[in-house]
Amino acid sequence: MAANVRGRPRTMDTPDRKRSHRERMRLLRKSLINIGDSIQRWESLKLKLKLSSHTKMAEFLLDKYEEKYPQRRTSTPMVGQHKELMLSESEIASSSNHGGSEEESVLDTTKASSAKRVCLEIEENTGNTSLHTGMLETINNHQLMYAAKRFAYSYPVYKSRCMLAALDYQQHKDRPVKLNKKGEQIYHRRYSKRTSTWSAFPEKRSKEYNYIPTIIADIVDRRLKDTQPMARKIPLLADDPRHIASTIAAMPPPPTKKLVEEHKSRFTEMSMETV
Repeated sequence: MAANVRGRPRTMDTPDRKRSHRERMRLLRKSLINIGDSIQRWESLKLKLKLSSHTKMAEFLLDKYEEKYPQRRTSTPMVGQHKELMLSESEIASSSNHGGSEEESVLDTTKASSAKRVCLEIEENTGNTSLHTGMLETINNHQLMYAAKRFAYSYPVYKSRCMLAALDYQQHKDRPVKLNKKGEQIYHRRYSKRTSTWSAFPEKRSKEYNYIPTIIADIVDRRLKDTQPMARKIPLLADDPRHIASTIAAMPPPPTKKLVEEHKSRFTEMSMETV
């Protein structure tokens, strides 16, 4: 005779229950916020305000912040979008300006003008004066295509690469979208692991790099007019940071011969012990 099973009958097998439990825990962890040592102050203020839950406490603090700083109003970002932050054009220009020459300001001007355009578009379309920082992130990522962080460049080379990145961005940022034979826009899909969703984006035309022949012609023309040999020693530019220090070390470098003599390799010691 089968034993009586008490309680509500199970609707899921054991693997399904475990999977459901893991999903609930994952969603719970995403909603957790670690405030560290401030938890005592948080609990004390919550009791003082006689709030029944942490959710009401957070809503109270956010409302007070938005009342005091109405222009810095926080917004809940939609899926696939970034948070909107208040950032003025002067702050953007100052944050990207390293005190270089007028030529170095090409990329900085690009960042400031792009940020201003995005700000005006948001204000015109939505009435919101907050600024989306996605454009600045795009410019910074574009610059890394020409000057990657994994490599060391001399100052003239790094400066030239940044200027090429600025030219590339300025020439191709307003490219038209691709059209098929019917005159319809061509889209491509993209999957986000963060949001686990698919999105569709219009595909732009390929880059043409029409400014490269002009640069090459200018280089050849300058070489033909130059009366000095190419192997001559080039003096440092006036804004070259190597005028301040030749290396990034806080002390002068020792002779290379001395470093070679003092170097001890653990592989050499292991081979001697084996013999």
